[in-house]
Amino acid sequence: MEFFYNKGKLKDIAAETVRLAQRNGADAAQVDTSESASMEVTVRGGKLDSMDISRSQELSLTVYVNNHEGSASVGELTTIAMQTAVDKALSIARAGAADSCAGLADSALMATHFHDLSLYHPWELSPEAAITLACECEASSWEAHSAINRKKSEAALSTGISQNVYANSHGFCEIEQETAHTISCTAIAEKDGQMERDGWSETRRQSSQLPLATAIGRDGGERAARRLGGKTIRAGRVNVLFQAPISHSLIYHLLGAASGGALYHKTSWLLNKLNEQVCAPHINISENPHLLGKMRSANYDNEGVATCPRTVVENGIWNGRFLSSYSARRLNTQTTGNAGGAHNLEVTGHTLNNVDMRQALGTGLIVTELMGQGVNSVNGDYSRGAAGFWVENGTIVHPVSEATIAGNLLQMLPTIVAIGDDAMNRGLVLCGSILIPNLTVGGAR
Repeated sequence: MEFFYNKGKLKDIAAETVRLAQRNGADAAQVDTSESASMEVTVRGGKLDSMDISRSQELSLTVYVNNHEGSASVGELTTIAMQTAVDKALSIARAGAADSCAGLADSALMATHFHDLSLYHPWELSPEAAITLACECEASSWEAHSAINRKKSEAALSTGISQNVYANSHGFCEIEQETAHTISCTAIAEKDGQMERDGWSETRRQSSQLPLATAIGRDGGERAARRLGGKTIRAGRVNVLFQAPISHSLIYHLLGAASGGALYHKTSWLLNKLNEQVCAPHINISENPHLLGKMRSANYDNEGVATCPRTVVENGIWNGRFLSSYSARRLNTQTTGNAGGAHNLEVTGHTLNNVDMRQALGTGLIVTELMGQGVNSVNGDYSRGAAGFWVENGTIVHPVSEATIAGNLLQMLPTIVAIGDDAMNRGLVLCGSILIPNLTVGGAR
């Protein structure tokens, strides 16, 4: 796969769109021009099930006129498309209400230093080779256990390249090229009339850093098979071990509550808790935007603001919000360089290995899957369906299905006992298993 536009041409298109917007009456403007190409194959039963090879282009423009904001997007990068985007954005801006918080980020905050973050590593892979790797992955899931259904399981491989230019009327105009490669397996295990579904996937910037396709398939098959024989459990209050990468969901809930939109809308369970204890005293969460080759690394955010490493939670105290320039103005503070989201969060704390974590769990539930979205973003109430394994005296006794976990995040996070040494990076968050005591678990045994 190759790009249609070279870097210089794509930057020229972005810069010219900004100038065109200003010539047509915009006080300020910002634009994203992007191009991507991808290939995805899915196999089932050892044969190709689907293949998608696609290309896309997009230009997204935001203009500001006397504190009025207007945005428009077009699906091509031609001169006509540029003018169309400008006309639409200006029309929307002039028709909308004024907002004193609207506008570009401060020019003094624009990134000026650009690290080589090793984000672009194309995979020269033919469709035939992609199909072969996906078939190897699927076959490995079958070999993991005799209960894996060969007709219902599947595997997929995707590879893609993208380049994006962000430019604004401060004179900022920079380009970033990225790649993403994924191999995944979804396995169905069947035995004695019971059917269980699970799987595994891995994504990397660089294909050479992906685990073997056979290893991914084997993990997917084993995860599905070991869920067979699941039982319900008696309702009560028990210790719960959120296995990595399921544990990452707890950090995503914290991230959502710490985001600017939730805070200025006053719909966050972290409202008025900045610089207060919200996690156990041993917990630290850092943001590291400049890690090499990671999926959420970036020199600048979606507004051109320079990113920098920082601490979000220190010794359990929450001291880092995730703000764009707009949300920062709404909160009467300064952007944190998080327009577009967070960058590489790492969770550390009191660490235990797998054996010690089970011993610390004692009798309780290891969670390997969560279902539903039962988290109240306003007050932190937590209630989600779960599956996993019942443990007694540190030893797994049987799989668990149809359980429900309930609590409140403001009470759960401060009681975290330990973080596992099994840390996994699933895109944004690097975190091991998380052990939380005395949660309400529903079910019937």
